[in-house]
Amino acid sequence: MSIKQLAHHAPHGRSHLALSFFRPALIPILTIFLAIMLAAFFSCWQAPALDSNPGPEIFQKFPAGVWLQKPEAVLAATGKTYAQTYADMGITTYLGLWHWPDAVDMYPSYPTAAMKALKDAGLVAYAGSAQDAVDWIAAHPEYADTLVGYLLGDEPDMKKTSSIPATAAASMPGAWNAAGMALRAADPTRGLYANFGKGFGKPNWAGYQVNPGPTKADDFAAYVEPLTLVSSDFYGITDPWEPASYHGVWTYGRAVAHTILYAGPRPVWGFVEVSAPWTASDYARVGASHLMVHMDPDLIFPITWTMAISGARGIAYFCHDFSGSGLGDAACFKEPGMPEAMQAANASLSSYGKVLLEGQVLPPPQMSQSGDGPPPLVIARAFGGKTWIFAIGSGDEGHIHGLDSQVTVTVQGATTNKVIVMGEDRSIWLRDSAFSDTFGPYELHIYRY
Repeated sequence: MSIKQLAHHAPHGRSHLALSFFRPALIPILTIFLAIMLAAFFSCWQAPALDSNPGPEIFQKFPAGVWLQKPEAVLAATGKTYAQTYADMGITTYLGLWHWPDAVDMYPSYPTAAMKALKDAGLVAYAGSAQDAVDWIAAHPEYADTLVGYLLGDEPDMKKTSSIPATAAASMPGAWNAAGMALRAADPTRGLYANFGKGFGKPNWAGYQVNPGPTKADDFAAYVEPLTLVSSDFYGITDPWEPASYHGVWTYGRAVAHTILYAGPRPVWGFVEVSAPWTASDYARVGASHLMVHMDPDLIFPITWTMAISGARGIAYFCHDFSGSGLGDAACFKEPGMPEAMQAANASLSSYGKVLLEGQVLPPPQMSQSGDGPPPLVIARAFGGKTWIFAIGSGDEGHIHGLDSQVTVTVQGATTNKVIVMGEDRSIWLRDSAFSDTFGPYELHIYRY
């Protein structure tokens, strides 16, 4: 037993391992001697403090949005609006409003009712894709702080080959770019957001076709030029169109990292399904009955953190259910365990929000591990006079469920020999600027020194 272990056990009066070899008459003398030695030891040594509370100084809401949800509808179970219910789950942003600001296919007061519900809940929105949205907000300045931008569209990289001629034409890079630049010119005070598909989110996606002349990089540069915020959706748990090997938590991080390659300086948000975004016929056509149809709530935490560590500056949730289960457009309210999972993920990211979003980007530490498979994903940030390391176990085509690993982390510029493992009530000693730790499948560790 080490001195540290003896110190831990000393308050209990004795150590069986240390004292059982001595006669009872010697125990009082040895106990006094041990107490004196321990007192001298503690005068020059202190156990590592279990300082794992992030503290309010690093709290900042990590942006979290929902795609095309109703704000003003009321959830019967609680009597709260959808907007307030999402706000309670840590959502900050609505990404699109169905038909807004057109009331023709909705009801006369819909445009105002939607904005009022958002404002009352303290949420903001990207909504509207044309001049009518610019005109509406100009006529309703009371919602100027609620509408922070417009939504140009969805998945043009996948829709440019649509069988619907108008959809295909509007999704071509040139036409898309022109529409976006016109909207920015009409209202340069607000942002412009768009979501892309597998062309952006999956490396070497075979479905993207480049017209003669431009390269894919040229096309994608035209797509993002008008935008101030970008995301791409790759449903790496439920997608029936991808081979079984291209599924798993790790695919969400890869989608973010690949989108960042084409986004330039624009922030990229990760995109994750929190229900069942595919139809039963989709699964039937491709024979993918072995895949998960509904997202497992237990995966939301590692998926969102994988995306954040891969560079995402926000999270977008897709809450619609197209599987035929009857859960509808706000299915994530009704999926067992899903509201709690989303709230927990949003709260966890937000507890380190300032570090993730405002911290100085540092070169990531070297990660070496024993055994096969990819090492954990890792980023490093400087904030508040400390260095922060965020690391999460990863996977790949050969390890879609992740893997257990023993990892050695080599750091630079450490001014202490103690590394706090945040939220785990433990610390690790640095030796020769390195420390070791274990990772379970898609397990998150946050270190500070």
